[in-house]
Amino acid sequence: MPNTTPLTAHVLDLIRSMTTLTEEEKERYIAALEANALTPAMREALASAMEREATAIGEHIAELETLRDEARQTLDREQAAIAPQEQQVLADLQQHLDASVASFQQKTLATERSLDADLEQMLAAAPDAAEAEQIRQSLKQTKKD
Repeated sequence: MPNTTPLTAHVLDLIRSMTTLTEEEKERYIAALEANALTPAMREALASAMEREATAIGEHIAELETLRDEARQTLDREQAAIAPQEQQVLADLQQHLDASVASFQQKTLATERSLDADLEQMLAAAPDAAEAEQIRQSLKQTKKD
């Protein structure tokens, strides 16, 4: 890998971890970034892919929250029917589940913020300020939709 800035290295790591890109897309973006040959169209497509990734993460969080809520309801029903010592075990399990979901949410939010910050830095460094602003507006509209 050629000399890269910490930001570029971070973006490369993000691209490698994205689940919404195919391996071919990842390789294409990585090669373009490493060669400092990311075209405006590729930049916009990558920004869009990062937005899809953030959306997918948000949907995963929602699914986890639904599962957590269903588990709570099940636990509540079971707690009503079992002995106090068993209730404590279930309460501990519920706390662990809540802590796991909260931890995942925090990590996900941090990742989303990092993606947004990285994207903004990439756009700020774009040679064509008008095109960068157009990409920003396109992403804002995508987030609204």
